[in-house]
This record gives sequence, structure tokens and C-alpha cells, in this order.
Amino acid sequence: AGAELEADHPGFHDPEYRERRRMIVDAAMSYKFGQEIPRVEYTEEETDTWRTVYHKLAEYTDKYAVSQYHAVMDELEREIGFSPDRIPQLEDISAFLKAKSGFTLRPVGGLLSARDFLNGLAFKVFFSTQYIRHHTKPLYTPEPDLVHELLGH
Repeated sequence: AGAELEADHPGFHDPEYRERRRMIVDAAMSYKFGQEIPRVEYTEEETDTWRTVYHKLAEYTDKYAVSQYHAVMDELEREIGFSPDRIPQLEDISAFLKAKSGFTLRPVGGLLSARDFLNGLAFKVFFSTQYIRHHTKPLYTPEPDLVHELLGH
């Protein structure tokens, strides 16, 4: 998908959302290995969407997640400010992951083939989008977005 949306996407008829997403995708596509990952200044509406999903998932993770999940979330909260009120930057998450596991994040403009995605994992690179799902459907997206990448994985 990237900057192009299918007609059934919740943001398809929202020109402001489409332009915002295009700008974020363009920044990701300009990224070159070794550079700092472009930082995104998320809007209040995007942060509200993040917050909604964060709290909804917390209902389940509080009950069902393993202790290791809770330990890592506590570290993310302490070390980089991972919280419902602040969408974390990929550069900060990448530095955290590199220190803990050797993995890094790389921004991507949209969905990758399974081959490309798995190839990245073989080299300890996790590809992640930086755009956020449309605010009208915070608990649904037809393709991976930042919420899926950081809260879902």
C-alpha cells in the first residue's frame, strides 16, 4: 500500500490523511542505510489513535502476556518513554533493540513481500512503517502500520 490506498481503506476518502501518509512514506523511502531514521512529529489525532490501541491491548497483555513481555515493556517505558501518550520514534526503538539483541529497525514505505521481510530478519533487520492507521478505525487496519509493528510485534 504505502502512499497508495485501496478504495476500501478507512482513509481512502480523507485527503488530509492521504497527504500526511504520503509525506511520511516519502521520508521513509529517502532513508539510506547508516543514516538516522527520520523522525516524525505525530499529530494529536495520531497520538489519540495510538493511545486507544495501546489501552485496548493493555487489557489483554495485563492478563495474558508472559513475564518477559512485561519486563521489556517496563524497560521501553523507562529508557525511551514508550507510553500511551507518546508515539515512540523508530530511531529510539532501533537503538534500544540493537543494544539488547543486535536487531535494528529500518523504515519502509509499505508492505514488503514475505521474501524481503524474512531476508531482513536473517540479517537482524526489522522493517517498520512509520504512518498510523486512520483515526476512524483505531482497532483496524487493512495493512501493517506503526501500531501493528510496535504494539503488535
